[in-house]
Amino acid sequence: MHRDNLRTYFSATDLADFIVCRHITALGLLNLDTPLPRKQDDEETRILQDHGIEHETAYLEKLKAEGRRVIEIPADIPPADRYQLTDEALRAGPDVIFQAALESGPFRGYADFLLKVSTPSKLGPFSYEVADTKLARHGKARHLIQIALYSDMVAEAQGVAPAYAHLELGDNSTKTYRLDDYRHYIGAVKQRFLEFVAGCPPTVPEKCGHCGLCAWEDLCNAKWLEADHLNQVANIRADEIRKLRAVGIDTLEALASTMQAVPAVAAFETLQTQAALQLRKRKTGKDEVYLKRPDAAAGNGFYRLPKPDDGDLYFDMEGYPYERNGLEYLFGVSYRENGEFRFKPFWGHDRAGEKQAFEQLVDFVIERIERFPGLHVYHYADYEKRALQKLMQLHGTREKEVDRILREHRLVDLYAVVRNALMTSEPRYSIKNLETFYMKGERQSDVKNAGASIVYYEHWRKDKNQQWLDDIERYNEEDCVSTWKLHDWLLRQREEVQQEYGVALPWYREVVAEDEPGSREEKERSPEALAAEALKLEVTASVIKEIDAAAEPHRREAAELMLHLLDFYWRERKPSFWKMFAQQEKTLEELIGDLDAIGGLVQDEAAGPTKDKQSLIYTYGMPQQEHRLKVGDAVRETKTLLSIGAIVAIDPDARTVKLRIGKQTLDKKWKGRMPAALSIAASNSVNTGVLQGAILRLAASRYANQPTGDYAAIWNLLERRPPAVEGVVPGTALLNGEANVADVSGVVQRLRESHLVIQGPPGTGKTHTGARAILDLLQQGKRVGVCATSHKAVANLLDAVTTAAIEAGVTFSGARRGDEDAPLRDSRFIKDVAKPEEALDLAYRLVGGTAWTFAREEADQSYDYLFIDEAGQVSLANLAAIGCCAKNIVLLGDQMQLGQPLQGTHPGNSGLSALEYLLREHATVPPELGILLNVSRRMHPAICRFISDAVYEGRLTHYPDTENQRLVLQVGADPALRETGIVFEPILHEGCAQASPHEAERIKMLIESLREQSFVVSSGTMQPIKAENILVVAPYNAQVRLLKEVLPGDIAIGTVDKFQGQEAEVVIVSMATSGAEDMPRNMEFLFDRNRLNVAISRARTLAVIVASPGLLEINCSTPDQMALVNTLCWAASLGTSCLPRHIS
Repeated sequence: MHRDNLRTYFSATDLADFIVCRHITALGLLNLDTPLPRKQDDEETRILQDHGIEHETAYLEKLKAEGRRVIEIPADIPPADRYQLTDEALRAGPDVIFQAALESGPFRGYADFLLKVSTPSKLGPFSYEVADTKLARHGKARHLIQIALYSDMVAEAQGVAPAYAHLELGDNSTKTYRLDDYRHYIGAVKQRFLEFVAGCPPTVPEKCGHCGLCAWEDLCNAKWLEADHLNQVANIRADEIRKLRAVGIDTLEALASTMQAVPAVAAFETLQTQAALQLRKRKTGKDEVYLKRPDAAAGNGFYRLPKPDDGDLYFDMEGYPYERNGLEYLFGVSYRENGEFRFKPFWGHDRAGEKQAFEQLVDFVIERIERFPGLHVYHYADYEKRALQKLMQLHGTREKEVDRILREHRLVDLYAVVRNALMTSEPRYSIKNLETFYMKGERQSDVKNAGASIVYYEHWRKDKNQQWLDDIERYNEEDCVSTWKLHDWLLRQREEVQQEYGVALPWYREVVAEDEPGSREEKERSPEALAAEALKLEVTASVIKEIDAAAEPHRREAAELMLHLLDFYWRERKPSFWKMFAQQEKTLEELIGDLDAIGGLVQDEAAGPTKDKQSLIYTYGMPQQEHRLKVGDAVRETKTLLSIGAIVAIDPDARTVKLRIGKQTLDKKWKGRMPAALSIAASNSVNTGVLQGAILRLAASRYANQPTGDYAAIWNLLERRPPAVEGVVPGTALLNGEANVADVSGVVQRLRESHLVIQGPPGTGKTHTGARAILDLLQQGKRVGVCATSHKAVANLLDAVTTAAIEAGVTFSGARRGDEDAPLRDSRFIKDVAKPEEALDLAYRLVGGTAWTFAREEADQSYDYLFIDEAGQVSLANLAAIGCCAKNIVLLGDQMQLGQPLQGTHPGNSGLSALEYLLREHATVPPELGILLNVSRRMHPAICRFISDAVYEGRLTHYPDTENQRLVLQVGADPALRETGIVFEPILHEGCAQASPHEAERIKMLIESLREQSFVVSSGTMQPIKAENILVVAPYNAQVRLLKEVLPGDIAIGTVDKFQGQEAEVVIVSMATSGAEDMPRNMEFLFDRNRLNVAISRARTLAVIVASPGLLEINCSTPDQMALVNTLCWAASLGTSCLPRHIS
């Protein structure tokens, strides 16, 4: 910010700073009147600035080399002249304007680039969009605020708002952003910012993630130290500080000396002990260590230390962030050899070198494991573990070896041991802080920290002076030595804790799960499995050759994809096992907070085990907690990793869980008696062998030495070729005009060994259209398969086909490999069979099932058409597996509704869903690639318009009769109710994470009022509002349970997943969470645009969003997060019922 002629102007940086910390804005305003001391840029910051200038210059030269006409606005002239030259340049219309000076109201800035586009404006038959260069490899929220603010300034200059803005990122990729996806969020931020600077309310500094980048950091640190701020307590969280202040504890010393307990802070005793340790050191100067009482049930702390071994390794890495995608350039390992302590570095100065160094490191570790089977690799904090996982996926090498290292628990994170075993008088728990206890003053390297190593490496890259690398290597070796000495110190502390508490601590021994890849599977290989492995090696080698040799981009892209799909299921399973091992190390409190576990179960011995055939059912009580486990899930005990059986009942009101365990399992694994207390998590026993086999067959059909099979449809799909439709030129629109059922069915019938996407937004009749197309094919004698990710979805589409057949007066013979929990409504034409092979009988012309039915080898090419419903939830790997069965593939779905749940990190495009892959980043299917069902017969135009603009690129429209739909409101109706549209009802509350009583009470009031009103349907008939005309949707099961307690029993209440495909006159959405600090899961879950789309689009006439206004003020760190919050801000902008209100 700056002043010009007594007027204050602000920059995009000021706006971005305001989001993360309002105190920055307050200090900036103060600095205008009374200059404040700023933190000086260090050498790393200057290096970053230099790289930024180089990147900007390189992009400018690239544009010039492309032949674009560029006008450059000089930076060394008075600001007034820069604005004048920019105005002249805009009117002159060059291809590019460099360093344009822009202004709008109190905001000013200099845009790196304005790029000419063909959209007309007041400048002429053209206009401009903003582009900016950033060193980062991914766009950040700050970047979006900058280019969006500049875009607003450009809009004022040219009279037309730019539709897009662009970032040229540090990896030389270009990221384009649709500004409508951010405009409402940023507009709300601007409004709050301008209100703040106008009123300039008092602020206090609070520590946040931006502190290290802030010019005023030293000022705030000094103030916190002077005030003895609670943030001086090691490992204290912001929410804990807030709760302590609420009871009058607002300094470190007050926390250390208070006699009162604070039940609201779960870790109160730990925090108080930590504060007391720091306070005593402050007064005496003496370093102290407090040894925690070992907790055998938790099994963490010293219980996680394995027995020392002569082969133990001590590991540390150095990275350089300014290389494209980052570069891990040094892997250092210290170890004992022949009585000496040695150090071995592995260097790599480019991507190929990084790969080679990574392979050398992994090979060194594996070779040493063979020599020393009891060794472990010690490191501090989890960066090294995450980096190894990233590198094996990035380079596609040493995956099995790294998996072995992880699976055998070879990596030991000493930070996790420290955190759970002891506390110290240090204000932080970095390894350099801990060195005060075992290595004080021993470091000799000139490199003092990781930031300095980056500076030294930058110097080497410029002048190639070996001394820079020698200094870095010395620093890395000292880190490895420090890890060794920390391990040795912890072993001594372990001895002390045994003496102090009179316990005998066992050495940690890893537990390998029974169903874990690499245990039973690798020990019991059948001849068939060995043959499949040999074929996979052959195919992999051929695929790699194809990638190198293929001249056609389509074939090369498909080959790269197939290379990654061959190991998709292996990668997909690994995170669940890594999570399982992480759960094994968690405390009881952490397990209770883990959504994928149920912690703290206590057996109800009074209920006793009850018999169920050859099993016993045990009842356990559980503490209040949110979790994702459900009835039917196979589970294991978290500490032993032993399987238990399955969940047969969960009663959240009674807080009980019932577990079924087979008598043989009970006797064999639990010695005939279930434990009195335990924690459980989902097991990992899904068998994907059939799917893996199908993908291998598909790959072998093209890449084996003796290719077999002809899977034209799925190969054309994987190559992303346009649909092959008889009578349509590839690359042109498949349909002209509205997509009616007959025309869509006609396109399906004219497919020629190809694929078709039919995208069905909410209320557009996707199931109806698909069913009629299937029936038309059956009448032509075609054989059709219906597949989806769930038996329920399969049953829904099959029922629709049956209904269509009854209406048309035709019959057919069908079969379904189904599930008793997803029964067919009408089974007159479709028979349920017990086994997949029964469903594949050629006598059945219509067959339904999940991927495990259609991926079987006997199904190959036995169907004329395969319809895949809910295709937005189907992984590309599953699509490749089931696609082998059909000559033509039809994908029904909508990637803008609920998506696919993946756990693994997959290279390239292999982790995308089927529709994400085919449509790339399009929200709607382009006319030449598929058919968009673009008329909603459900939503009133006021709702449909929002859903269309916010989610479907403005292509969704409404059926004319929906304009008749409205509520008929009586005098005295609740003020939040409207005849039609979307209403945002702000309710003030604090501290609510997964359940809000305030929102529940407000919704109760709304429903009481609604039941006194009437509504008009599309035909014009008026009816009273009843329970079946209302849906209440919440993101969390905890809020669903609360709403069921508060609301009448006849109201339908559930999460979004429950209501997909349903609709009602009025939908009430309860967001539950108070604000950013209260979110129990990541922001991506609560604000998920697809889930909000599904929730709001259930409404035919009115949608009411009941939420805390704090959700509109979330601090976003990524563009994706901004886009998520933008959708809620957009909805709120359509109609806020009132000022935020309190509900008691």
